[in-house]
Amino acid sequence: MSRLDELREKLYRKDDGGRRVKREEPRDDFYAREKIKSVWEGEEEKEEKDINRPEKAMKKKKLIRYMIFIGILAVLVFVGIIIFSLLGLKKEEMDVEIFSKNEIEAGENASYLIRYRNKSKVVLHDLEFSFSFPSSSVPFGVESQNLKFREKLDDLAPGEERETTIRAGIFGKEGEEKRAEVVIFYRPENLSARFSKTAEFTSRIIRVPLSVSFEVMPEVSSGQELEIILNYNSTARMTFENISLGVDYPAGFKFISSEPKPSLDNNIWNIGDFPRDTSGKIIIKGSLAGSAGEEKTFFGRLGIFDGRTRQWQVFAESPQIARIFSPPLFIEQKVNNSRDYIALPGEKLEFILHYKNTFNLPIKNITVAVDLLSPALDFATLLVEKGFFDSLTKKIIWNPGSLDELRELQPGEEGEFKFTIDLKPRPPIRSASDKNFVIVSKASIGTSEPPRVIEGLKFSSEDKLEIKLTTQAIFSARSSYRDSPITTSGPLPPKIGQTTVYTITWDVRNFSNDLKNFEVRAAMPPNVRWVSKIFPVGEPVSFNDKSSEIVWNIGTLPAGVGIATPAKSVAFQISLAPSVSDIGRPVTLVGISKASGIDTFTDKKVETEAEKTTTELKDDPLSKFDEWIVSP
Repeated sequence: MSRLDELREKLYRKDDGGRRVKREEPRDDFYAREKIKSVWEGEEEKEEKDINRPEKAMKKKKLIRYMIFIGILAVLVFVGIIIFSLLGLKKEEMDVEIFSKNEIEAGENASYLIRYRNKSKVVLHDLEFSFSFPSSSVPFGVESQNLKFREKLDDLAPGEERETTIRAGIFGKEGEEKRAEVVIFYRPENLSARFSKTAEFTSRIIRVPLSVSFEVMPEVSSGQELEIILNYNSTARMTFENISLGVDYPAGFKFISSEPKPSLDNNIWNIGDFPRDTSGKIIIKGSLAGSAGEEKTFFGRLGIFDGRTRQWQVFAESPQIARIFSPPLFIEQKVNNSRDYIALPGEKLEFILHYKNTFNLPIKNITVAVDLLSPALDFATLLVEKGFFDSLTKKIIWNPGSLDELRELQPGEEGEFKFTIDLKPRPPIRSASDKNFVIVSKASIGTSEPPRVIEGLKFSSEDKLEIKLTTQAIFSARSSYRDSPITTSGPLPPKIGQTTVYTITWDVRNFSNDLKNFEVRAAMPPNVRWVSKIFPVGEPVSFNDKSSEIVWNIGTLPAGVGIATPAKSVAFQISLAPSVSDIGRPVTLVGISKASGIDTFTDKKVETEAEKTTTELKDDPLSKFDEWIVSP
């Protein structure tokens, strides 16, 4: 019988009829209640123990794992302490030092002495040496990548000391600090881990033996042309390699030309190797515009220029300031409505001079003059409005004696003068040195009676205009049979069903400027064939059978060719097999020939062409008229 049944018997009894009725409470009810209570509580405790048993098991497992982890950690710490004490790490296994000069001169060859020693009690294996050169340095005697040099070393015994020397040329600006760093990697014996030891050394550049400086007018009127001289020199004890010079122009500056010409854009010159005790200069011409009182800064630098990244490694730099001022009398000229005009031989030039009184008082008795300088000008065509020309001095003059408006200019009053002149159809060329013609016009304005209000104020100004002359190329093409540098063949006149070989000769002449990328192109008709004979042999003439195009790739054509020196010529052969439709008429051998190149002085494209060549041998004096027409 279960406890529940026993309890039920105690609480109930059966009456005479067999029915279950509640028993009367026991006399000692306190103990009866406690007994019932204890029975139920016992059941509940048993159930709670059954429920909490898995949770306690989990806690016990965690506790065991934690104790295991603590034990392993303690073992590792103990082993580490033993290893570290055996290796003597408190004293460090490796000692590395760098020795060099604290102060150096830019471009100087610096030596770095690296000394390293094994301070441990075991052999150091897998040694590797890594040296980082200072920025902008040039390593000597070693192969480096991105200014880093790596090398494997032999094992280092306990107490053993070694040293090595690394050399490099050090470059930079004055006051710049240059840091070198060495790292030695190693592995102590009986260990798999690698360690490293680092040392560094810093030098300071105390002098740069390169210099760059400007020569510029301190004051310039707005729009005035000026000449800038950029000087550079070296007092170094070594050669600086791959040196370039660059200029940053201020806003309002307009580049015209330079001597020598820029290597890149209009402001970078490649000097190349720069030996000790060497100097040079670059002359730049341009115009500068701005507001009165405005300061314009030119900035020059000398160093190594990376054309790919357009970054500079600067060794020397220098600024120069020019101030814009407004002259009381202002003058400016244009030619064919331009300040940067490039002319052609035989062209008419129209000059316009604009003048103005920018002062706050009237200015009296003003004279305007223009000096014209160039052998390419045809002074017989000069036409001057209101002024007169002095043929002895080549000067045009406007003065108050002939013009009332120049007797007095009120504040802000302005005016214009004009004149025209033609260029000669052919510039005078007597030798190969007669080239790069420039027409120079120097305009000036001044007064013989300046106002006496400001001491030292200059009541005059000038304006210089330079006009470059583009070269002219002359090209001709002719066909021949009997008067030919190459032997021809076949019937003359040409006949149906037979092949006649002709010679085509191209001649080219160039006047005043060198031409680059010069070539001649022409196409042949379908009934004409290329015969691979060229004179002179080796001349760069090629034929494209797919396009039926002939190309003469001359390349550079110097100035004066065909004028001061013999013309450039080439002859080649083609063959004609006329058809029935050609009977009774001349036949085209080579189509229109076009020649072109780039003027190296003006950067303009020069083009010319020659008419097509036919069986009409007009330039062959040994041929006859009746030999030019195709016969049956």
